[in-house]
Amino acid sequence: NAIVTRAWVVDFIHAKTVRERASFVEDVIRRYVTLPQLPALPIAFAGIELHGVVSPSSVLAQNTKDSITILSANAYSYNHIIGNFASRLPNDFSLRNKSGISVALGELKKLPILSVIEEKLIIREELIDWNDEALQMIGVSATYKCPFSSIESLHTKLMNILHGKTEGREQNIQNI
Repeated sequence: NAIVTRAWVVDFIHAKTVRERASFVEDVIRRYVTLPQLPALPIAFAGIELHGVVSPSSVLAQNTKDSITILSANAYSYNHIIGNFASRLPNDFSLRNKSGISVALGELKKLPILSVIEEKLIIREELIDWNDEALQMIGVSATYKCPFSSIESLHTKLMNILHGKTEGREQNIQNI
C-alpha cells in the first residue's frame, strides 16, 4: 500500500509542477479516490512515546485535498477549448497553413495541460515545412538534377516527423 501511495504522490507532484498530458493528469485524479489506507502510526517525538495515533492517509488527504481539487478543475475546465480545436482540425482551412496553426498552438500552449490536438498541430506544422522544402527541391530539379544526399535528407526528415522524433516535439514534451 505504501508503494502505491508513494507512486501516486510522485505522479501528483509531477502533474502539479510540469505541463503534462491530459490523460496522465486525469489518471492521477482518478487514482486519488482509490488510494489504499495506510496503517496508523504511533506518535513519537525524539524517542518519547506520546499518547495518540496519526493516520498517514488522513494527513495525505488533508495536504492534497485543495491541490487535487485545483488540478481536477483545471483538467476538466480546459476540455472545451481542446474539444473546440479537435472538432475544427479536420475541416478548418485556417488550421492547414502555418499562420493558423501558430495561432492555435499559441492558445493551446497557454493551457496547463498538454493535449493530443496540440501534438497533432505541431506535427502538421512540421509536415507543412517539409512539404515546402520538398516543393522547393522539385522546382530546383526541373532545371538540374538534385543530389541524392538532398533527397535522402528529405526522406530522413519525413521519417523523423512520422516517428515523432523532431525538435518541435522534443521541446513540447521535454518535461514529460
